[in-house]
Amino acid sequence: MPIKIRIRSLFTKLKKLLQELNLFNSGSNDVVKIKNEKRSTRLYLILLIISTIILTFYYCIIPFLNTVIVPSPSFNEYSTLIKYPTLKCPCSNIVIEYNKFLEIEPLYHELCQSDLVSDKWINYLFTLYEQNRMNSNPSDFRRTGAFQF
Repeated sequence: MPIKIRIRSLFTKLKKLLQELNLFNSGSNDVVKIKNEKRSTRLYLILLIISTIILTFYYCIIPFLNTVIVPSPSFNEYSTLIKYPTLKCPCSNIVIEYNKFLEIEPLYHELCQSDLVSDKWINYLFTLYEQNRMNSNPSDFRRTGAFQF
């Protein structure tokens, strides 16, 4: 038998198998129910194939990350590597001193720089509280001031 006829015969058998395939067979003899089961089987297979294709393309498209470990990079190496968003730095040894790339100069709010929040002022209020605890009016600021700050 020529190969062309074999392929055609195989294609015909496959077509008949797909037409008769019923994954949701309930054992009923009702023609309408059997048609719905076959339609459900076809829809299920189509959705399964489509989702498999989508997942395959998705995993082919996403980039693969390659992990490269640079032990103790210099400042110039680190400056070039920091541009990449996937950079992870599990540094265990500090090669670059902090003062070479980091400078902290805090600017405080004027209220935070005030004498009213200094330790000296709070200690003074607490001393007033201890001195006047028993012999002053409960609404006197010297008695309650230490607890306001």
